[in-house]
Amino acid sequence: MMLTATKWLPALSITGAALIVSACSTTQTVVPLATDTIQVTVAAHGECDLEAARKIAAKRIAVETIRRGFDAYTITGSSSRSYNPQQEYTARLYKAGERSAALDARAMLGTDWAKIVAEHDDRSCRA
Repeated sequence: MMLTATKWLPALSITGAALIVSACSTTQTVVPLATDTIQVTVAAHGECDLEAARKIAAKRIAVETIRRGFDAYTITGSSSRSYNPQQEYTARLYKAGERSAALDARAMLGTDWAKIVAEHDDRSCRA
């Protein structure tokens, strides 16, 4: 049986869409260093670059701050590698009012913060 263009073209479109979606992903790790301190590392793969890794790491810190029962955070250390690209941050977490200069995690995520925290995808390349 010979496949006609009308039969293989939809399959090709689906395969192409899957390749486009999988062309960009991340590996995200969160390491608790203390009850109020975390280290977040984001390694970007495919089409993600170092700037995308930075944005994703910043978003992940805000998500983890809320998930761990805190309200705000400060970045206490960072490092990056442009060749893979990878971004690593160490963050200190605070309860509301503990430190006025800390970044408000909910404000960083925006008005849909609850949905973002609930649906955060650890492999997404979207910040």
